[in-house]
Amino acid sequence: MIQPLLAGAALAARYVRYWFRAGTAHGLHAPFVFDLYTLVIRHDGAFAPFAPIEARRSALRAGRRRLAVPDYGAGSAGAASPARPRGRRPIARSAA
Repeated sequence: MIQPLLAGAALAARYVRYWFRAGTAHGLHAPFVFDLYTLVIRHDGAFAPFAPIEARRSALRAGRRRLAVPDYGAGSAGAASPARPRGRRPIARSAA
Protein backbone atom coordinates (compact mmCIF):
# COMPACT_ATOMS: atom_id res chain seq x y z
CA MET A 1 0.00 0.00 0.00
CA ILE A 2 2.83 2.39 0.82
CA GLN A 3 4.98 1.18 -2.11
CA PRO A 4 2.82 2.81 -4.88
CA LEU A 5 2.61 6.01 -2.84
CA LEU A 6 6.39 6.19 -2.53
CA ALA A 7 6.80 5.48 -6.25
CA GLY A 8 4.42 8.33 -7.08
CA ALA A 9 6.24 10.67 -4.69
CA ALA A 10 9.59 9.75 -6.24
CA LEU A 11 8.20 10.44 -9.71
CA ALA A 12 6.85 13.81 -8.58
CA ALA A 13 10.19 14.67 -6.98
CA ARG A 14 12.04 13.80 -10.20
CA TYR A 15 9.66 16.00 -12.19
CA VAL A 16 10.13 18.94 -9.83
CA ARG A 17 13.91 18.51 -9.97
CA TYR A 18 13.74 18.37 -13.79
CA TRP A 19 11.52 21.47 -13.89
CA PHE A 20 13.98 23.48 -11.81
CA ARG A 21 17.03 22.29 -13.77
CA ALA A 22 15.50 22.63 -17.23
CA GLY A 23 16.86 25.66 -18.96
CA THR A 24 15.27 28.01 -21.38
CA ALA A 25 16.64 29.25 -24.66
CA HIS A 26 18.64 31.82 -22.70
CA GLY A 27 20.81 29.02 -21.33
CA LEU A 28 22.05 28.09 -24.80
CA HIS A 29 25.49 29.60 -25.22
CA ALA A 30 26.38 29.20 -28.89
CA PRO A 31 24.55 31.67 -31.16
CA PHE A 32 23.99 28.94 -33.76
CA VAL A 33 22.36 26.64 -31.20
CA PHE A 34 20.23 29.50 -29.86
CA ASP A 35 19.01 30.37 -33.38
CA LEU A 36 18.40 26.70 -34.19
CA TYR A 37 16.34 26.27 -31.04
CA THR A 38 14.30 29.47 -31.29
CA LEU A 39 13.80 29.61 -35.07
CA VAL A 40 13.47 25.93 -35.98
CA ILE A 41 12.67 23.72 -33.00
CA ARG A 42 10.36 26.08 -31.10
CA HIS A 43 8.92 27.67 -34.28
CA ASP A 44 5.27 28.71 -33.99
CA GLY A 45 4.40 27.92 -37.61
CA ALA A 46 3.93 31.49 -38.85
CA PHE A 47 6.28 31.97 -41.78
CA ALA A 48 5.80 34.68 -44.43
CA PRO A 49 6.35 32.54 -47.58
CA PHE A 50 3.61 30.09 -46.51
CA ALA A 51 0.74 32.49 -47.28
CA PRO A 52 1.26 32.79 -51.08
CA ILE A 53 1.95 29.07 -51.36
CA GLU A 54 -1.26 28.19 -49.54
CA ALA A 55 -3.19 30.71 -51.67
CA ARG A 56 -1.89 29.03 -54.83
CA ARG A 57 -2.80 25.58 -53.50
CA SER A 58 -6.33 26.80 -52.75
CA ALA A 59 -6.65 28.16 -56.29
CA LEU A 60 -5.44 24.85 -57.73
CA ARG A 61 -7.90 22.90 -55.58
CA ALA A 62 -10.76 25.06 -56.84
CA GLY A 63 -10.02 24.32 -60.52
CA ARG A 64 -11.40 21.35 -62.43
CA ARG A 65 -8.94 21.25 -65.33
CA ARG A 66 -7.08 17.97 -65.79
CA LEU A 67 -3.31 17.73 -66.17
CA ALA A 68 -1.25 15.14 -68.03
CA VAL A 69 0.98 13.59 -65.36
CA PRO A 70 3.72 11.14 -66.42
CA ASP A 71 3.84 7.99 -64.34
CA TYR A 72 7.39 7.25 -63.21
CA GLY A 73 6.37 4.25 -61.11
CA ALA A 74 7.97 0.82 -61.06
CA GLY A 75 5.28 -0.83 -63.16
CA SER A 76 5.69 -2.83 -66.32
CA ALA A 77 7.38 -0.89 -69.13
CA GLY A 78 5.09 -2.40 -71.75
CA ALA A 79 1.86 -1.38 -70.04
CA ALA A 80 2.97 2.07 -68.95
CA SER A 81 1.33 5.03 -70.61
CA PRO A 82 3.39 8.18 -71.25
CA ALA A 83 1.04 10.38 -69.24
CA ARG A 84 -2.37 9.88 -67.68
CA PRO A 85 -4.78 12.72 -67.03
CA ARG A 86 -5.30 13.64 -63.39
CA GLY A 87 -7.31 16.37 -61.78
CA ARG A 88 -5.57 19.32 -60.16
CA ARG A 89 -7.56 18.97 -56.95
CA PRO A 90 -6.06 15.62 -55.79
CA ILE A 91 -2.56 16.78 -56.72
CA ALA A 92 -2.91 20.05 -54.79
CA ARG A 93 -4.51 18.27 -51.83
CA SER A 94 -1.72 15.73 -51.42
CA ALA A 95 1.22 17.99 -52.29
CA ALA A 96 3.36 19.09 -49.39
